[in-house]
Amino acid sequence: MSAIEFAQDNAGRRFDIPDELLPNAVDDADHCNFAQVVGHFVDGNGTWVIIEFEELQHRNAYCWPLHDGVKLTVAKRDMYNGDYPLVMAVDHTKLKKQKRDYDSWGEPAEPVIVPKPYPSTCKACNEPARVYGRAIMCSSRSCKTRTKLLKKIDIKPFKASPIRCPLLINGKACNGKAVYYKSRLSYSRNNDSLHHFTCQDGHNFSRATSELKENDVVLFTLGEHDSSDRIWNGKKWEMY
Repeated sequence: MSAIEFAQDNAGRRFDIPDELLPNAVDDADHCNFAQVVGHFVDGNGTWVIIEFEELQHRNAYCWPLHDGVKLTVAKRDMYNGDYPLVMAVDHTKLKKQKRDYDSWGEPAEPVIVPKPYPSTCKACNEPARVYGRAIMCSSRSCKTRTKLLKKIDIKPFKASPIRCPLLINGKACNGKAVYYKSRLSYSRNNDSLHHFTCQDGHNFSRATSELKENDVVLFTLGEHDSSDRIWNGKKWEMY
């Protein structure tokens, strides 16, 4: 079974995550690493199942903010309140026999009721979608239908702008998203600083501080770096 099939078939189910899947080893043998399967994610190293821990301390210790590369298989109500779900990618083949059938008191666990999150197809981009009357909730957070729906429910959409690679390849700009940010170095002109980036195609390029705009984003989570995305707040980089 592929990771995508596993995420779809086990959407909403809870598993006991083995210590070996955590970034840092856990010494306590009597641990509780319970997590819920919420989606899947594809990157250069393969396809991963996305989980969300039940315990807050595990989410804070091991997880990163949900981003557009993740395809959710369960409905998440906290996607737009400014506190995005914190999730982690794991190898699904090590979860097959880890499902929790009993609660902490030894009683049979209550079944998880999972609504089909995106039963329809978005007419604008053909991604999975959910229809609310005449409104469409598309699973793709970059879809243009999102802005219309968020306005209807009085939520201001967050407009991040991924930094794009300007290098010319065969006469055309690469336009790949920046997935890594290196250290800033002193720049003599106007007391400015150079910011060094690597795009998703491996090209290196730089921008001066004065060229950065508020809400410019470096998508670390799309690259091979175990780190959170960074956003330029007008003065400095911060995680988001």
